[in-house]
Amino acid sequence: MTTPFLTIVTRCCKRPAMLSLCIDSVRALMDCSVEQVFIVDKKQIGILRANLLFAQHTHRIDGEYVYILDDDTLLTNTRFVTHIREAAADNPGIIMVRSWRSQLNPHTLPNNNVWGDKEKLKMATTNSLTYVVRADLWKQYIGEYGIAAGGDWAFLEKLRDEGHSFVWVNQMMAETQQLGRGENFEKCKDNWFEQVIRKYKLDQVKPGDWRLRLQENPDPITAEVLPLPLPLPLSVQKVTRIPSYHSHTKHISTKHVILGRRVKQ
Repeated sequence: MTTPFLTIVTRCCKRPAMLSLCIDSVRALMDCSVEQVFIVDKKQIGILRANLLFAQHTHRIDGEYVYILDDDTLLTNTRFVTHIREAAADNPGIIMVRSWRSQLNPHTLPNNNVWGDKEKLKMATTNSLTYVVRADLWKQYIGEYGIAAGGDWAFLEKLRDEGHSFVWVNQMMAETQQLGRGENFEKCKDNWFEQVIRKYKLDQVKPGDWRLRLQENPDPITAEVLPLPLPLPLSVQKVTRIPSYHSHTKHISTKHVILGRRVKQ
């Protein structure tokens, strides 16, 4: 199989309903040079050990760039990969994007106060949804993520302090489905991930190495996600294409969900 441009890493633990929304959002991407790699936790190992998992799975990273999309998050921009490709033209180390969390104010990360200035970034101004990292740097520094809390910031801070280049893409790319440090789970059967495997026909590269590999989409979306004006207050209109889980080699039925929300700064 052709090497993907982007590897999306998804940790998952007893949240099959949210994981399904996460996978659907990846399957809706217009640029299919993507591979979603799943790190499965069936034992609820806790935040510290969960953060250490990234460093233990670097051998599974095949893409040129890497993005974290946990099971309780989802993509909201079907042109996500297209925007990242354009931003990667000069081979930057870090590509900053924006994410949405409706549960807290400010809803948008990074907010306008720090956007475009890497020296202003600090804890709580970013999360793992707000940056894409070049694969070589990911493998070199991802061990910084392995702390009990704030691993997303510790990793990004290390990349910044080591002087790696930043590019800023003013697009809302993803959102959180819940708040918390991974402790909120769903009532589900012990075979919850096996059900996901069957539903999405995931590929097993090696024993336990489950992946979602996209193929060319025969039914592309035509709607655009509007760019975000800065520094004015943001009026975010999100267009999410959610396909059914039939094979990409067949016709895909779709529905469009359009949400308009005012972002408080």
